Amino acid sequence: MRKLFTICLVLLCNFVFAPLTQATAFQLIASKTEYRTKMAGEYKVTSKVIWSDCPYVSKGQKSESKMMIHDINGTLYPEWKAADWKLVRNKIIDFNVDKSIHWERESKLVKDGEFWFVKSVNEFKVDHQEQELIGKSYHKQYLNGEFVGSYITESFLEKNNS
Repeated sequence: MRKLFTICLVLLCNFVFAPLTQATAFQLIASKTEYRTKMAGEYKVTSKVIWSDCPYVSKGQKSESKMMIHDINGTLYPEWKAADWKLVRNKIIDFNVDKSIHWERESKLVKDGEFWFVKSVNEFKVDHQEQELIGKSYHKQYLNGEFVGSYITESFLEKNNS
């Protein structure tokens, strides 16, 4: 009797809640697609170091760069550009329901015979105006293959509407 009750309960739950679950899933997917499309474009990036134990990167240091976010077949692809840094590895952005994105990248710079390398994990969140992104990034810095320290930046990404 207990098995029969469990089977009936499972069937009833699937019948009653399945349409609601499917509708909710559809709404989430539609919402993600809408924000994903809005996020694509070119951004001016202003970053500030908020913490550092790296002797080559100071707390309070500021920088500017550019970032393009491409929407290719429903997947976001970031393209970060700054000075002479070259992209080594780029993990595709994951877009979350809370309008935040996760992106990992590795970049290198060869300057004055020294090899600089940085691993970055970036979290960006769409602001209330949906034209800007606010971000926090965690970086590990290497010089000539040796780890030299970490630092954290906060970034403000302003979308270029032209």
